[in-house]
Order: sequence, then C-alpha cells, then structure tokens
Amino acid sequence: MKLKNAFGLKHFIIVLLLLAGSCKDKSIKTNEVPHEIKLEHAKELSVEQPGDIKTPEGMVWVSGVRFTQGALEGDASALPREKPEHPVAVDGFFIDKTEVTNAQFKAFTEASGYITVAERPVDWEEMKKDLPPATPKPADSMLQPGSLIFNRKAEGVTDLRNYAQWWEWKSGANWKHPQGPESTIEG
Repeated sequence: MKLKNAFGLKHFIIVLLLLAGSCKDKSIKTNEVPHEIKLEHAKELSVEQPGDIKTPEGMVWVSGVRFTQGALEGDASALPREKPEHPVAVDGFFIDKTEVTNAQFKAFTEASGYITVAERPVDWEEMKKDLPPATPKPADSMLQPGSLIFNRKAEGVTDLRNYAQWWEWKSGANWKHPQGPESTIEG
C-alpha cells in the first residue's frame, strides 16, 4: 500500500499497536498450545435446536459442529498464529437470517444513543494504557476518530503477511461514512 504521507503511516502504526496490544494473550507464545484439548471428553454439543426454545423471528438455528482448525505443519503460506492445527467445538446457536441493514443500525443508534468507537473522540490517556511505556503522544491532529478501511487499490501483492497493503487508516471513516468523510451510505 502506498501511504501518501507520514501522517497516514503514523495513524496506521498507532492502530496496529493498539490492535496488537489489545488482542494478544501475552501469556501464550505464538506457536505454543497452552494445554491439550480433549474434545472427546467435552460436553455434548447442541446440534439440534432445543425443542423447548422457539426460533426467534427473523433468525435460524445453526447446528453445532466439531472440526479441525489451523494450518498443517509445513504450510509455508500459513502465519505462525494459524498453527498448529487443533480440534475445535462450536455449540449450536441462533443467527439472524440477514445482515443488519444501515437503516436498522441507524434506528438502534438513535434509540440507544450508542456511538461507535470510530465516531468517539480519541482519549490519549486511555489509548496509551495499551501502548508500550514512553510511547510519545502524536499531534492532536492525528488523534481523530476514524477507522481502517479496505484498500481497494492494492496491486502487485507480493507478501500476504503484509497487512499494510490491504488496509489504510482514514480519519472520519465510520458506519455512516465507510470510505471516509466524503463517502456516504445513501442508496
């Protein structure tokens, strides 16, 4: 991804640091499995919809399943966090038949007063709790609400591990303006 200036690069780095700091369980090394998962001794999965529970309107039942997740050892394209392959069990659950529409989400935000993270003012004091100690505060002009957006101009992909080619930080991007302040969800 070509970043037009250092302003965009700094935003991108801040977001990556936040994501890395908040999503990683620091007690587990990337290729280490904390304990053997014994699925044969796990509780029974909810495969069939319980007979005493009526399907909520607009939803469907998804059966529970056991499967193997992760990359095979020796898969050169796999990222370290995708290994080792391991057994997984997911209980059955209800899910909406369709995605939440923009109109439905707008009704929710108006009724509840909810403000998405991408719309909230950036609180440096809160943000720095998730950053390495002594991380310098960026200029206030950089601490603006926004979101990562998909880079539709990615060309010549040479390294699938390079996240920077797929995403770019855009101040003012949120659910109402998915590609930045100049965009809209109209239509």
